Amino acid sequence: MRKKQAERSCWLWISFGLMFILAGMAHAQSSPNYQIEVDVISGGGGMSSSTNYILGSVVGQSSGIGPQSSTSYADDAGYIYAWLESMPLYGTVDFDGDGETDIAVYHSASGLWFIKPSSGAADYYVGYGGTGYAPVPGDYDGDGKTDIAVYHPASGLWFVEKSSDEMDYYVDYGGPDYKPVSGDYDGDGKTDMAVYHSTSGLWFIKPSLSGEDYYVGYGGTGYVPVLGDFDGDAKTDIAVYHSASGLWFINKSSDGTDYYVGYGGTGYGPVPGDYDGDGKDDIAVYHSASGLWFIKPSSGAADYYVGYGGTGYDPVPGDYDGDGKTDMAVYHSTSGLWFIKPSSSGEDYYEGYGGTGYVPVNLDYLHGYVY
Repeated sequence: MRKKQAERSCWLWISFGLMFILAGMAHAQSSPNYQIEVDVISGGGGMSSSTNYILGSVVGQSSGIGPQSSTSYADDAGYIYAWLESMPLYGTVDFDGDGETDIAVYHSASGLWFIKPSSGAADYYVGYGGTGYAPVPGDYDGDGKTDIAVYHPASGLWFVEKSSDEMDYYVDYGGPDYKPVSGDYDGDGKTDMAVYHSTSGLWFIKPSLSGEDYYVGYGGTGYVPVLGDFDGDAKTDIAVYHSASGLWFINKSSDGTDYYVGYGGTGYGPVPGDYDGDGKDDIAVYHSASGLWFIKPSSGAADYYVGYGGTGYDPVPGDYDGDGKTDMAVYHSTSGLWFIKPSSSGEDYYEGYGGTGYVPVNLDYLHGYVY
């Protein structure tokens, strides 16, 4: 079903008559280079450094997407003319399996996924989804690469395209009012399908290892599911965040014990990740009005905060440099720009990839802000 950098049209048919359009047509165009000096994240919390960047193009327009360099910023934006929708760290979207987070966006109106591999391979796109289908990337086949997948809340169906053999399959698990909370709950290196029902606080989990579904009551109205490995046992822990009080409630998979931590509050969104590289996800929140990130390292080091973002900038943390630590990053949907702060070098950089109508394919962002 995959065809890279070329015109394509593809249909997925389900035997009982469910059909949705998977792909359209796209092609790339080059455009003149022109340079504009800008403070890439003005206002709000801003950047921790005052470096200005050179833009060589107006990128991220509603129908534009594509790769740009961060020096002279040569623009090779692609314009869509179509009709139109085991990872090193939890939250890492790694389509090429090189251990680094890939930049990727999903366009729900057309169902197109645009992927920029961190390995340096050519950008490509895949048609998979459409209006009403939410992206649920994960390593469902356990080959160390993220698989393209979508969840259709209206029907409760999950559609997965395995990266190992590019074969598709679907599973009925969920429905209206059930949010996807896929993760590796059994620690077998494969993403498990799971849903959360906020009204009842019930989690329904379908382990890939045993295949025996189970449910757990944890949460309720006003509690947002936050996924991560907080105890470092290589299994996803069940956890929720209550923004009104700023409380995190975590059920450790290693021993089944619960604990809670007060960290956040109204206006603070959860952005858990392994920022200190100790193999455990840290509790962290992002305050979009100020652009401040507040991080509570699981290693016991002192809490700290960093200004990176602001109003209109969505948090998209991940391990973009492959050093085993979560990097701070934000996505500006209006311009399609990604701003990334690697933990290994501290030298910020940006990429133009996306724009209005393009959702960043990033698990922390999807779980905390989209589903």
